[in-house]
Amino acid sequence: MGSDDIRLMIVDDDHSWRESVRSMFASHPRIRVTGIASTGAEAVKKAAHSAPDAVLIDHGLADMTGLEAADQIHKVSSGTQVFLYTDVPSLQLYKAATAIGVKEVFTKPFVLADVVPRIEEAVDRFREEYERRAKVLPAVEPGAGPMGVRGGPARVEVVPQGFKRTVIAVTSPKGGVGKTMLVANMSVVARTQAAMKNLRVAVVDFNEYEYLTTQMNLAPSDDPEEYLRGDAGMPRNVLAWRYVSDKPSPDELAEYMVRHPTGVWVLPGVPSPEQLYKLDEELIRKIVDDLRPNFDLVVIDTPPSIILPATNVAVELADYIFVVTIPEPQVVRGSHQLRRVLESMRVTAKCYRVDNRYNMPHGMSPREIDEYIPYPSAGEGIPDEPLVIKSIKIGEPLSLSNPEFASSIKKVLGTVFPVFIDHFAALRGERAAASAGGGFLSRLFGRRR
Repeated sequence: MGSDDIRLMIVDDDHSWRESVRSMFASHPRIRVTGIASTGAEAVKKAAHSAPDAVLIDHGLADMTGLEAADQIHKVSSGTQVFLYTDVPSLQLYKAATAIGVKEVFTKPFVLADVVPRIEEAVDRFREEYERRAKVLPAVEPGAGPMGVRGGPARVEVVPQGFKRTVIAVTSPKGGVGKTMLVANMSVVARTQAAMKNLRVAVVDFNEYEYLTTQMNLAPSDDPEEYLRGDAGMPRNVLAWRYVSDKPSPDELAEYMVRHPTGVWVLPGVPSPEQLYKLDEELIRKIVDDLRPNFDLVVIDTPPSIILPATNVAVELADYIFVVTIPEPQVVRGSHQLRRVLESMRVTAKCYRVDNRYNMPHGMSPREIDEYIPYPSAGEGIPDEPLVIKSIKIGEPLSLSNPEFASSIKKVLGTVFPVFIDHFAALRGERAAASAGGGFLSRLFGRRR
């Protein structure tokens, strides 16, 4: 999909009419039907997960009215433009619909010429307003580690949003390639430099060692295990998540997770390496299923072994997989073996490659790496620089104090999670180019799969 495309979901319990509507848009140059729902509840769930640009809802659904479905969709995906249709139109329905933000009520049956102009107008207006209100603000001031960050997270204007809630699993064929550092920096960049200050970001540590806790300076006391306990004394780690209810409340999230000063929510790893076996498939699925509806972005740091459930199940559940590599022959060939396993799991369509230590002396060339790992490139991640080691020692993600590095990490994450202000500036430039005969290249409102 291109940046100018419009993702549409159709909601109707009449299968034949639903398919008829789908076929109407089959040849349209912009509007793509990317979602179908037969009930209001299903529509709300899909909207929360995929945040379509627009929704067409039949008012006479079996489980709830179209008005009720529209109201709930607005709550879970505020950027989605909602349209209603009915075969019993009335002024009362129109007033009730527009009062809750429905853009238009169409009379059923309708034709393409009735609905297309209104859908395009509403979505384009929303995008232009979103772009107009986005403002570039400086990153967080550097401090003496995350626990001493001055001034808190960067402040940005609250704007409506309609992006897809996303789960990313970050993996690698071996340790020591900067995978955890990439996870830490992606999470704080998303939280501090995205276009919305209320963006909810979570990080999950599925590693056998608590490197993420160290790199984000989350347990600075002499007794880390004691520090990583909630007010009720319950340990805050992935194993304790068994005791969380299936639909955790905000209070439960605060009890079982640790809040980084930037606002990132962190679920620490196992207390000791020998307990990793307790992180079984059932628990992993529960963690991902519980966090997905509560956060806009969930980043999972997996162990560097695809045969472990913590990696195998995580990459299966994730929307996207970042395979982290460095230009060393053994790492690249190891990534080739990892690729074979991912192919057998049929998840390679979700895979992107991130090149860490891309500037290391005498490293393999990008062309050589492409032969072994032919995934789309998400860009260059962690460089081979002394500043990187220093940031680990003080427990402060480098992107908080180094704008150039933060920009690089934004490009990586923005490949699949485009919420950064830069994307809006790029889109504005591409629109100007398009009016002069150019084309749209940005993936802001699309997904590369």
